[in-house]
Amino acid sequence: MKNLKTIFGAVIFASFMLTSCGKKASDYEAIAKEYKKVLCVVMDKNNNSMSDKTKALQRQQELNKEYEEALKNLSQDEKSKLMMSWANALAEVSDGKCD
Repeated sequence: MKNLKTIFGAVIFASFMLTSCGKKASDYEAIAKEYKKVLCVVMDKNNNSMSDKTKALQRQQELNKEYEEALKNLSQDEKSKLMMSWANALAEVSDGKCD
């Protein structure tokens, strides 16, 4: 019985630690910011070479994969936050807000 209590206590403690170490949308904010920069390079009609645009397109694909993986690691509330951040980056680029 004592061993059962010890094992049960260890399981509870481990599950608490794993839950508290969960990822947040803010942990992936850098991906959304880089995605915006990459889109700005791709969408720029005048200043970037085709080589730069090709590299940016490749990085865009990589970031899309990272974004999909990030969504797998987040709770539903955090997924919503990351999706909103991603959508805001797209909206800013479409409005020409590249800084």
